[in-house]
Amino acid sequence: MLRGRPVRLDPIAGKCVLIADGRRVEGAACAINVEEGDNPQVFGFLSAPYEVLRTAQLARRVQVELGDGRIIEIGLLQVHATGIALIALRRELS
Repeated sequence: MLRGRPVRLDPIAGKCVLIADGRRVEGAACAINVEEGDNPQVFGFLSAPYEVLRTAQLARRVQVELGDGRIIEIGLLQVHATGIALIALRRELS
């Protein structure tokens, strides 16, 4: 932890639904760290078949629906052939 910068991590993990340009894909899984403090960063990982992730990476609007029903917008930063994507949240979780 950096001095003067209070940090709280609020991890979210589990099954989610990937929504790319309105098309829902069941069976994805996500792990997201929500870091709060002076300069919050929200990032995580998304797991789904590689072809699904590549298609989502090219989509105009990408979201995930969490198990509790919240829908959040994400950006896929990097997609790996193993079916793992590094993601960034486009807005804070509420």
